[in-house]
Amino acid sequence: MTHCNLSVEQTYVTSIIATALPIFGIEIGEATYRGRGYGTEAVRLMLDYAFTGLGLHNIMLETWEYNRAGQGAYKKAGFQEIGRRHQAKFMNGKFWDIVYMECLSTEFVSPVLGQILVPDELR
Repeated sequence: MTHCNLSVEQTYVTSIIATALPIFGIEIGEATYRGRGYGTEAVRLMLDYAFTGLGLHNIMLETWEYNRAGQGAYKKAGFQEIGRRHQAKFMNGKFWDIVYMECLSTEFVSPVLGQILVPDELR
């Protein structure tokens, strides 16, 4: 059995509780685990918990323009790009944009919890 550590950032937990404006981030640090769908699955499960379990409506994230793999995973999970802060980071001789993305509960289909957390009268 292969062991994989996925780091889901919990930096903004206080913000989620205090304002109900959650911001999400994920990182797959070990290169051998990238490109295997772990990121997409983790994002889908997080969205499922946020929307179905916690009743949140809008999740936002920011990523860097050069993080194409991350953007792909976020889009596959249901996020859409909503804007950019242009040339916000200088790295390796080039300026890069911050890409802002969001996902709404009304545009998300629950892969797991929607089938478990069903009101009794609908079962």
